[in-house]
Amino acid sequence: MSTAISSSQSTTFRFVVNADADRNRNRKLIRSHVMLGKNVGKTMRNRKPSNDPSESRGSDACGVVQPWPSQAVISNPETTIQRPLGDELACFTFPCKTELSERRLIHHAMYYQLQVLYPKEFCLEHGPMRAQWFEYIQRSEAFFHCSLVLATITIDALLGKPMRSVQALKYLANTYSCVNQDLQQHSTPSESTYAVIVSLAVHGNLTDNLGVSRVHLEALKVMLDLRGGIEAFSSNWMLWHKICRVDIDRTLHEGCDTVFYRHDLPARALSSTLLLPQSAKLDEYLNGPVATSLQLQRIMEDINLFCRLLNQNPLRFGMQPAAFQNTLIIFAYRSIQFCPLAGEPPENGLDYALHTALLGFVTTILFEYGRMHVHAYDLLANRLRTAISGLTTSITLEQQSALLWVLFVGGISVCGRDDEGWLFPSIRSCLSSLDVKTWDSTRAIIEQLPWIRVAHDMQGRKLWQAVTAAGDHDKLCP
Repeated sequence: MSTAISSSQSTTFRFVVNADADRNRNRKLIRSHVMLGKNVGKTMRNRKPSNDPSESRGSDACGVVQPWPSQAVISNPETTIQRPLGDELACFTFPCKTELSERRLIHHAMYYQLQVLYPKEFCLEHGPMRAQWFEYIQRSEAFFHCSLVLATITIDALLGKPMRSVQALKYLANTYSCVNQDLQQHSTPSESTYAVIVSLAVHGNLTDNLGVSRVHLEALKVMLDLRGGIEAFSSNWMLWHKICRVDIDRTLHEGCDTVFYRHDLPARALSSTLLLPQSAKLDEYLNGPVATSLQLQRIMEDINLFCRLLNQNPLRFGMQPAAFQNTLIIFAYRSIQFCPLAGEPPENGLDYALHTALLGFVTTILFEYGRMHVHAYDLLANRLRTAISGLTTSITLEQQSALLWVLFVGGISVCGRDDEGWLFPSIRSCLSSLDVKTWDSTRAIIEQLPWIRVAHDMQGRKLWQAVTAAGDHDKLCP
């Protein structure tokens, strides 16, 4: 059955119904024709595996193994490892044209920073793609360039390179240009602009430009006051935490007062501590209270309780990332506000040493998590040296355990090679007074006070080995 339709050009269309045709025969003819057209004139190779290595895929005529087509050696400054082509950010759009190296740089740095801020040993998973920062990177060109600045100096710091590369300076210039343009075009700064300003303050801290960091932080304070204070970002916890960390870091470096301070601790931040006995006190482990100040004693008890929680079996425990960082920030502010660095130190020598070591403890978990010491805290190191020099002559035998904790925490946090001359003899003297000869016995004493095994054990063991090795050398070479 067919029906003809005439067009203006007398073209005939026919609708063919081939129900009566031999379908199987037609299909065979079509397949045969297609296969013949594909393989005509070609010599078919034997599909059996060959024992000749020169004929195997991935090898050239000389038998040298070649990289697979889906891989290549990426000659970026941060890596020389073979990695698959493409990246996880290739399917996302950005405010400006990006290169593969830039996307990979952002991804690596963001992943590392999230691992430091929200360690997988304690926090539930928080992937880079879920971060608020990633939304800013996609929307704001200024934050995109600023992220490249921080990513570049982070990779340089991990590789031990100077954090003032030409590439980082180029990204920094682009950041300032975009921020100025945004401020001129919009009367009210967006959240991404606030994020850029606080990131520039972080850059100043990391590169030891504390004056630049101070300018950015003061400008941020003025901008926040226009929006009602830092509470305006209470729902944006990642931005709120970053502002507080910059404020705390600057205070620990310069000894100035904090710009922002929140004394309230949300109940959800420490809700998991209900798993521990609420009667846990430091004087249950040591002979009497550690600090003479009741306020300092209470701060150390709260931090110690939190450390015991983190030292539990990680399979039974996991905090929300926001609650974890919020807890650390509140502990840091409480420790600073007990005796601001801009004022006079505590009158009691042991309180002075305990407070300084506690601030050093804060640096290991809030900024570096025991993995990478980007910059030194010279102010805290000097205060610790002063506190120890006035303490060792008047300390009692019962206080030796607290002194041992002070020395070890200070040694792994704020002290450097220049401090080994007074630090190592002080540790050996304290170990001798306590009759401690092994690392396990040493750790059993110092973890009675705030100590997180995952974050501090490795550095603590290295310090103990260095102290004992130096002591053996002194015996051999009097």
